[in-house]
Amino acid sequence: MSENSKKSSAFNYDKTEDQINLVEMLLYFWKHKLLAISVALTLAIVGAVVSKLLPDIYESSALLAPNETDNNSGMAAIGNQFGGLASLAGIALPNAGASKVTLALELLKSRVFISEFIRKYHLEADIYATESWDKEKGELIYDKSIFDVESGAWTREKGEPTILEVYDIFLEDHLVISANEKSNFVNISVRHFSPHWAQEVLTNLVSELNEKIRAMDIKSSAKSISYLEDRLKETQVDDMRKVLFRLMEREFQKKMLAEVKDGYVFYTVDPPVVPEYPRWPKRILIVLISFIAGLVISFTGITLVYSFRREFKS
Repeated sequence: MSENSKKSSAFNYDKTEDQINLVEMLLYFWKHKLLAISVALTLAIVGAVVSKLLPDIYESSALLAPNETDNNSGMAAIGNQFGGLASLAGIALPNAGASKVTLALELLKSRVFISEFIRKYHLEADIYATESWDKEKGELIYDKSIFDVESGAWTREKGEPTILEVYDIFLEDHLVISANEKSNFVNISVRHFSPHWAQEVLTNLVSELNEKIRAMDIKSSAKSISYLEDRLKETQVDDMRKVLFRLMEREFQKKMLAEVKDGYVFYTVDPPVVPEYPRWPKRILIVLISFIAGLVISFTGITLVYSFRREFKS
C-alpha cells in the first residue's frame, strides 16, 4: 500500500472516530435530558420567586418641546449696526450665548436647583429612605433603620443625610433626561416605587424649571433696564441714545414675554401621567434568562461528566 493511501485511511479512520464520539455524546445528552430540564426549571422557579420579591419601580415621563423666542437675531442686528458706538461708550452688547433650552437642561442637573427643589417639596425621606410601596393603602414604606415615619425622625447611625447625599441618589436612581439633538425635543422621566409620587414630582419639576428660568430672565432684564436708564441720562449723543433706546426696547420685550408666556422654556407635548405598570423588574425576562442559564449549566456539567468518563475508560 502506498504512503498516500495509508494517510487517506488514517484520515478516514479519525473522521469516523469523531463522528462516533459526537453520536455518543448526543445520546448521552438525550439520556440525561430530564436532569437538564429539571435544573433549568428549578432555576426558572428561583428566578420567578426572586423577581416577585423585588419591589416594583414605576416611571412617569414627559415629552417637552422648546418654547423659545428668537431674541438673539435682534441683538445681533443691533450689534452690527451700533456695535462700534456702543464699544466706544463702554457698553458691552450681549452675546447670543447658550440657548434657554441648553441652560435649562444644565440647570436641571445642577446641585443648586435640585437641592432647592428637594427642600421645597420635602422629598428627602421619600428619596433616601423608601424601600417599597403599599398598593392597597397607597402609602410609601420606609426603611425603619433609616427613617421613622411616626416621629418624622432620622434613625440611621449618621443621622439625617446631607442634601448632597439626597441629590446624588435622586440624580442617579430617580431622574432620567434625554434630548433629541435633531428635533430639540426633550424627554424627562422620574422613577420611584410609587407611581403617584413619580408623576407628581415630575409635574412639579417641569413647572419649577420653567419658573426658575423665568425669574432669572426677569431679574436680568430689570437690572439691564436700570443700567441703560442711568446711561441714557448721562449721554447727549443722538446716535448713542438710539443704541440705548434699542437695547432698552429689547429688554422690555424680553421682560414682558417672561412675565406673560406660559411654559416659558418648555411647553409640554405629552404630560406626565400615573403609570399603570412597573418599568422594572422585567419578571418574564428574568424567568427566561434563569431557564436558559439552567440549560447552559446542565449541558456544561453533562459534557464535563461525559469527558471524564471517556478519559477514565481509555
